[in-house]
Amino acid sequence: MDLKHTLDLRHKLDLNKVLIGAAALVGAFMLYGLVKEATPEGQEMKKGRAAIDLCWREFDRRPASDNAGVAATCKKLEDRFSDTFGRSP
Repeated sequence: MDLKHTLDLRHKLDLNKVLIGAAALVGAFMLYGLVKEATPEGQEMKKGRAAIDLCWREFDRRPASDNAGVAATCKKLEDRFSDTFGRSP
């Protein structure tokens, strides 16, 4: 086995380690997200986001003359979510 072949093999092994590490990291984040979503707080966050999304869809559906009140309500929902969970929806 010559030196060039040995270096190419080492490079491939290093690349494989990086790819496996990256895949493991992505998997860990996905697992964390699933576990976090299953908590009561995660469920409340999910419901809050769904309510905000529904509110803005209603805003888009209504005529422009009726939108001021709906927009204010949607904004209040977003503010309450931010105050409760410390992050934007």
